[in-house]
Amino acid sequence: MKFVAWKDIVAYGEDAVMIRSKESIDKTDADHIPCTFLLGKNKLKDLKVLTTTGTILGRISDVYFDQKLGNTIGALEISDGLVTDLIEGRKWLPCSDEMSIGENALMVPAMSEERLQKAINIVNG
Repeated sequence: MKFVAWKDIVAYGEDAVMIRSKESIDKTDADHIPCTFLLGKNKLKDLKVLTTTGTILGRISDVYFDQKLGNTIGALEISDGLVTDLIEGRKWLPCSDEMSIGENALMVPAMSEERLQKAINIVNG
């Protein structure tokens, strides 16, 4: 897999990621990358979001970064399926230290369902 280390990312925005140089792009075996967003063995996209009490909140559809926090994911966009996304819109969940990534799901605190907030996007205007 190709990757760019966080230290080599100069800036990022909604449409692009700026890196220091072409030499910032490196290769590694996929097994050495603990977690990715879109591809690979341990990808976040489409991972189930499950509360510690067993409630399925949906699946991760995107991640949000706060530019002031650098490489820290600030929130997760959660999809509960196409029909629900069209009717109710997607939701986002602020990240917390109590979240943990498992092999088949992201475990979140029991009260996370109450912390879901409506996402503003093309689907729900």
